[in-house]
Amino acid sequence: MMSSTRNELDKSVVKKMELVLNRYLKRYDWFEKIELENIGYSPSQRVSHFAPVGTIYVDGDWLYERWREYHYEGPFPDLYNEDWGLSFGDFIGGDLSEKLRGEFTTIFDGITDYVRPKYISWSWLKVRMKDDDTQNLKESIRRVLKENTQIVKMEKLIDKFGFENACKSVGGIQEIAKIMDVRPIELLEKYFIGHKLSTQEIGEYVLVGGYDFEFKPTAISENYMEGIYIDYTITKGTIHLIYGTGKTFDLFDPSLRKKEYWWEIEYELQDIFRDYSMIYLRRLNYNMDDDTAIFIEVNFDDKA
Repeated sequence: MMSSTRNELDKSVVKKMELVLNRYLKRYDWFEKIELENIGYSPSQRVSHFAPVGTIYVDGDWLYERWREYHYEGPFPDLYNEDWGLSFGDFIGGDLSEKLRGEFTTIFDGITDYVRPKYISWSWLKVRMKDDDTQNLKESIRRVLKENTQIVKMEKLIDKFGFENACKSVGGIQEIAKIMDVRPIELLEKYFIGHKLSTQEIGEYVLVGGYDFEFKPTAISENYMEGIYIDYTITKGTIHLIYGTGKTFDLFDPSLRKKEYWWEIEYELQDIFRDYSMIYLRRLNYNMDDDTAIFIEVNFDDKA
């Protein structure tokens, strides 16, 4: 109940204030309507303020977002439970609260002869959702909480056990993509592209011959009509020529590219990366056929 120290304005002023607010606040897509019972006003020059008393009806999704913004850890409240003691002020803050304060006081100043109040109290303005929003919001909250919980759990699983092991544990990358509501290629862009690897790591299941280098995948894309395109960048490494000279060359040695067998090295690198890509994608249970083409591009960059 309002303090008796506040004056209640004449009902005609209250109705006029309600009418103007309902017209003015329509500029906000979250606003539905406002119903005022009365308006309390304290004319003190030091702390003059007024308090709209009534109910404001707003969009349910907007209300939920505001609650999450200012009360991240708390559950969404029951707006009809008086024990919560909720008001419109519990859902707004910062710039929005300041903007609305200015708009409410300007309208108040324009329709009354009272001294313009410096402050506004939201404590007596209840907040409600549009009738058709109530059930939709509850369903939306349940869906968002469920989805967010599943996504968080999956992200923790990937962080703890690694992307490949996480894929294996749930039946493949397609299943993770469904849970996280993304395309499989997006998961590869996040968890595969840019990660540093070496022939020592992939040599367990790919024949690397006399090659010893570090690399990282730098781009991946998919064309369902053509195949999968993956770019790799070698950052440092050597090649030991098992046959012929028996020498070891730095892969970044300019003289190596002038050798008559450089084209063979290029093809061998393509084969290594293609074999690795095929095996890796199959380990993720990526949706691909035996005849799916994988196109490889190899780059060299010792500063990558």
